[in-house]
Amino acid sequence: MKWQLTVYKRKAMSEKSEKVRRAGELYSVVETQEGQAALKKAEQTKLIMLEDAKAKKESATLLGQAEIERAKGAAEANRIIGESLKNNEAYLRYLWINGLQEGATPQVIYVPTEGGMPILEANRLSR
Repeated sequence: MKWQLTVYKRKAMSEKSEKVRRAGELYSVVETQEGQAALKKAEQTKLIMLEDAKAKKESATLLGQAEIERAKGAAEANRIIGESLKNNEAYLRYLWINGLQEGATPQVIYVPTEGGMPILEANRLSR
């Protein structure tokens, strides 16, 4: 009888250790799958971050190009205005007088004179 108890104990212990071994294998499989899932998620996050950085870089490049084109347009407009105002004192004087009339705040303007005439007029007459 003692011998039979020992056999039963061994058999029960063997079954218990088999269950523990299977549980360990299942835990190992689950742990491996979780690790693979975490790796895939990290790879996807990295790809998303790379694509976001590429989009930001492209956007900055295009914005820079747009700013360059805007500056070229402003420079061209300034050149045209400058060319049209060369040797056009009458128009400049007209703009100046209009500006004085439309000004919101009263201004005092000192005009240098030479012999009772404004210097601009004196220079123009001496040519």
